[in-house]
This record gives sequence, structure tokens and C-alpha cells, in this order.
Amino acid sequence: MQTLGLNLCMQAQIEWLGVGGMRWYSVLPGILSWIFSKRFPPDVVLIYCGGNNLGKRKSVELVTAMKDDMTYLHWRFPKLRIVYSAITQRRRWGSRQRAFPLKGIDRASKWRQTRRTRVLIIGSSYIRRAKERAMRTLGLNLCMQAQIEWLGVGGMKWYSVLPGILNWIFSKRFPPDVVLIYCGGNGLGKRKSVELVTAMKDDMTYLHWRFPKLRIVCSAITQRRRWGTQQHAFPPKGIDRARKWVNNAHVKWLTLCQQ
Repeated sequence: MQTLGLNLCMQAQIEWLGVGGMRWYSVLPGILSWIFSKRFPPDVVLIYCGGNNLGKRKSVELVTAMKDDMTYLHWRFPKLRIVYSAITQRRRWGSRQRAFPLKGIDRASKWRQTRRTRVLIIGSSYIRRAKERAMRTLGLNLCMQAQIEWLGVGGMKWYSVLPGILNWIFSKRFPPDVVLIYCGGNGLGKRKSVELVTAMKDDMTYLHWRFPKLRIVCSAITQRRRWGTQQHAFPPKGIDRARKWVNNAHVKWLTLCQQ
């Protein structure tokens, strides 16, 4: 709330449901209660829970409960995307009155983890600064059960996005599971908005055709106080109208492309 805002500067409506001391048996009721109150399911649910159960119930029982609940959600809402964050390490497990042995609990938390989702985040200086902040706070993987790689280049324009993604894929010899793109703002005012949207559509269509299992997420172009350089600034109202139009056109196309 104090930095990026509740929606994290993304073209998304994010709602948060955090309860101190939550254990796994409260996750499914919490999700279902939210869905019934809103009368529609979310597109994505991100879960961080399970650490408060370690040491209080067997690890096998915990994993079984997780599998059962996730299977039910997948069956009940087949279009719901479920993302699970890994249980992070702690300095102390349990309460001050009843602390659990660190090594045993840490082995249990690692035992239940599966293969990490590979995520590539690519974009302009916003991504570079986000990486620097992540290194100082949550870590490069953002405390998630994922392997996140960052590719942020100051002043990046859209024509560099597709080559950057392909170079990363060819160097790693495998595509990521998810690619998150923040780019396009540096092209506003320097090329026609129609040309920019056409280039975005062409590149996203190629990625979707070449790597059909790749999940593409694009962050909206955010508003700025000044567009252009100090020597050559663009009128803010005109650029802001173009920004909104590009965001709407890109979101509609990306939604249709990945259905």
C-alpha cells in the first residue's frame, strides 16, 4: 500500500486475505467464502500457507490435505490458475513456550516442495529497479516456489522484447513457464500507437505459436510525471490518452490470444 499500491502497478484487481496464524485447513474455506461473497471465482489465486502446520501434524498428512484441496479447486473451477508460494525458512518454529527443532522442521518444509516454476521478468528500468529492491527485501524469487530471472534494461523499447526473450530461451535451452513483460512506455510519442500495438500483437502471436505452453503476462504501461527527455518532452495529456488506448488494446488481444 505504501509503495506500489494494492494492485502492484499491474493491469489487475488484486484482493488480499491475510490472517495471522492461518493453518492449511482454513485455506479452502477462505477461498470458497470469498468466491461465494463475490459470486464469481478469481482468475488467479496465490496461496502462502502451511508453515504454521509444520511440527503440529505429520508432513504426509499436510501434503495429502494440500493435494485434496487443490484437486477440488481445479475440478470445481477448471479455469482458475493456482499459484503456491514455498514455505520459507524461519529462525524459530513454534512459539516461545514450545519451540520445534530447526533442522527437522526445515527438512519437512523442503520435502513437500515440487519443481520450481520458471519465470522470466523482462522490461525497462522499472524491472531493473524492481530487481534491486527484491534483492534487498524478499529475495530474487520473491519468497515464491519459483525460479525467477530478471532482465531489466534502462530505456528498453518494444522492439527489444522478443529478441531478449528468444536469446534467454536459446541460452537456457528451454522456455520459461511464465514470462512477465513491462515495456512499451518508452515508445509512446516516438512512434504511432497503432504501430506499437501491431508490433505487440505480432510478437505475442509468435510467442504463443512457438511456445504454446508459455504463459504470457503483460503489465500495463504506468502513468509518468514526464514523458520524453528534459530536452524533448511530450505533452502529458496526449501521451496519457495514447497510453490508455495501448493498454486496453493490448489486454483485449492478449486475452483472446491465450483463450
